[in-house]
Amino acid sequence: MRDSIVVAKHVTEAYYGKSADHSYYFGCSSGGKQGLKMIQDYPDFFDGAVVGSPANWWTHLNAWNVQYGNYLYPAVSLSTVSQCDGLDGIEDGIVTEPTRCSFRPETLACAPGQNASTCLTAPQIVALRKLYSPWVDADGKHLFSGLYPGGELGPGGVASFYGDSPSIYALGQQTFKYLVFNDTTWQPSNFTLADLELADAIDPGAISAINPDLGPYALGPRKGKVIHFVGANDALNSTGNSYHYYEQVQTTMKTRHGVEMDGFYRLFNVPGMYHCQWVEQGEAPESLIAAHFKDNNATSGEVEFTRPICKYPLIPTYKGAGTPNEASSFYCGSGTPGQDAPRKLREKLHDVNEV
Repeated sequence: MRDSIVVAKHVTEAYYGKSADHSYYFGCSSGGKQGLKMIQDYPDFFDGAVVGSPANWWTHLNAWNVQYGNYLYPAVSLSTVSQCDGLDGIEDGIVTEPTRCSFRPETLACAPGQNASTCLTAPQIVALRKLYSPWVDADGKHLFSGLYPGGELGPGGVASFYGDSPSIYALGQQTFKYLVFNDTTWQPSNFTLADLELADAIDPGAISAINPDLGPYALGPRKGKVIHFVGANDALNSTGNSYHYYEQVQTTMKTRHGVEMDGFYRLFNVPGMYHCQWVEQGEAPESLIAAHFKDNNATSGEVEFTRPICKYPLIPTYKGAGTPNEASSFYCGSGTPGQDAPRKLREKLHDVNEV
């Protein structure tokens, strides 16, 4: 990728007769990872970078995928929404901030004689507890963030793991089979933490982008800036991975350089968004305004509702009054709305439906 950037800049300069005044990067998922890799290794390439849900901890992402890939179960989706919706003051089918939801899979436990496709067995409940918890080793060392409630039906969620050849689950298998071991007979059932240690040691193709020291980028001649966005319900690359990297950078920049994050790096959490599905309007000061289009089709131009996208760790919170389809009815706050906000929303929705 480095070479393509160098060539592109030469071509641009040759065509226009001068170099570009500013250079920007935009990418999501692996593209987000590549963006972080560029500003980590080549801090003088870009003035600004927009990175979405970056799959930057590649070896750990795929190890987590292998470790827990077989445990997902479809009965949980409606339950997570019902248990977690309304925490932001609005009952709208969107889990705005999954980290504030204490999902209890035990509520889906099978009763005697109940159809097993509509409930959870005891082993499945144990498995789900693991899925919704951070993955740590025996010493408590953080290995990867678990799933967050609300993304079960999105890419990387429950639906992605079913069928004869579940594509998302295959990603982790193929990473270890071809990139780490170069052994087509390797099976995920044989996975151990020693495999993850080997993957980290090899780091095939220097594929991970986890260096938290962005000093050369933020403090160099370009004074680089970063906008980082992530779906609050990203189940393919856990939302928590973005939080983890942000906090690693925050600690490193403060302790090594005395630099506050707000001056160059801002993270935005997009409620209801799965993996790398984002449409936004506005700029990036304290918040952005995002639009959701009818049937998730941006080409239609028909906006179904708008919401503020808040700077981490704030979340969009319903004011308790106003139409729930307008961003102006929300503010970026701590997520502790008035207790009667959900009731007010139901009344407002009723009034709209009556009209």
